[in-house]
Amino acid sequence: MLLSLLALTATPALAGYGDVVQNRPNWEQRELLVLTNLVRVDPMAWDYPCNSNQWKSSERSPKNPFYFHDGLTEIAQLHSEDMERHNFMDHDSWDGTDFGDRVWPYYDGRSIGENVAWGYRDNEAAVFDGWMCSSGHRSNIMSSSFEDMGGGIEGEYYTQDFGGGAGTRHVPVAMGVHTPELPTRSVTFTATWDHDDPPETLSVEGAHTCDALALTAGTDTLGAWEVTLEPQADCVAYRFWWMEQDGSEGALPENGAYLYGQGCPLWTEVTPSGCAPEPEPEPEPEPDDDDPAGESPDLDDGISGEPGDCDKTADDRNGDCERDEDQSGESAAGSTGCATAPAAGGLWAVVFALGWRRRSRG
Repeated sequence: MLLSLLALTATPALAGYGDVVQNRPNWEQRELLVLTNLVRVDPMAWDYPCNSNQWKSSERSPKNPFYFHDGLTEIAQLHSEDMERHNFMDHDSWDGTDFGDRVWPYYDGRSIGENVAWGYRDNEAAVFDGWMCSSGHRSNIMSSSFEDMGGGIEGEYYTQDFGGGAGTRHVPVAMGVHTPELPTRSVTFTATWDHDDPPETLSVEGAHTCDALALTAGTDTLGAWEVTLEPQADCVAYRFWWMEQDGSEGALPENGAYLYGQGCPLWTEVTPSGCAPEPEPEPEPEPDDDDPAGESPDLDDGISGEPGDCDKTADDRNGDCERDEDQSGESAAGSTGCATAPAAGGLWAVVFALGWRRRSRG
C-alpha cells in the first residue's frame, strides 16, 4: 500500500543517529531492520520458501538499505501492540483509525507504506518466509520509493512502516545488530554498508577490542558485512565503527554504545575506544648537550674544543677542532661497533568465523 499525502507533524529528533531514545530502537526493532536490509542490498543471495526467479526484475535488483526512523518505529510498535492486545491483524487500528491517519503524524515525508504479519516464530521467518514470499509485501520491501523504515514486534505480531522523502540523514551503516539477543556460544555482528567507496575498515568496537567485519553478500560498496566472535561475560558494550577511504570516521550508534548480556540495558552513554589508534611512539632524542662529561665523542656538550664541535677529518678523528696526536703508536682507527637485531616476533593469527543467517546461493 502506497500513499502520497502531506505529513502532519515531524518526527522528534534523536540525540544522534542510532542512539537509543525512550527504548527505541530496541534489539528486536534493530534486528528486523537489519534483516530487511540484507534483502534490500542483495535480494538474490538468500534462500526463500518460494521461487524468487519469478519475482519482478525490480524486486530482484539491489536497493539501498532502509534507514532507521524513530517516528515510524514508534507507530509500528504501537500498532503491533494494538494487534496483539485485541487479537486481530489489519492495517487500520482496533478503534477504526485509518492506516494513513495513524502513520502520517509520525512521518514528515511524501509517501508511506506498511506491512503486517502474524504467527511467525521470529523476525527472520516474518521477513524471509512471509513478506518476501508475498507479492504485495515484497513490493513494499523492494520499493525504491521508500528510504526509511520502522519496525514493531509484540508477541507474534509484526509491523513494518515505510516512508520516503523525509530527508533522513544517511550514513554508511544504516543499522547493525548482534545475534542472538543473549549469546552463549557465539555472537554474530551484522551490518550493511552503503557508500560510493568501500570502507577503509568496518569493525565492531568494544571497550578494548576492535574486530573487523567481512563482506558476506552484495558488493563492497553496497552489501552485508559480518563477524562472529566468542561472547563475553557480563554486560558487553559495542558499536559499529568505520573509517572511510578519505580518513573520516563514523560510528553506530553515533553516541555511546549498544549492550548485550543478561539483564543489561539497551544502551550506554559510555563510548568504547577499542578501535582508537595506538599513540605515536616518542621520537628518538637528537644528539645534544646530554653528555656534559664528554664521555661520548658524538655528543656536543656546548664546550668549545671538545669532541663533536668540528667535522671529523683524517687529522681530527674525534672532531675536537685540533690535530690528533698519535701517542700510543697505534692507529686511532680500528674500533669496532657490534649491534644485534631482535628476533622476529609478535606475529598474530586472526581468524574470522562468518555466521550466515540464511544460506547463500553462492
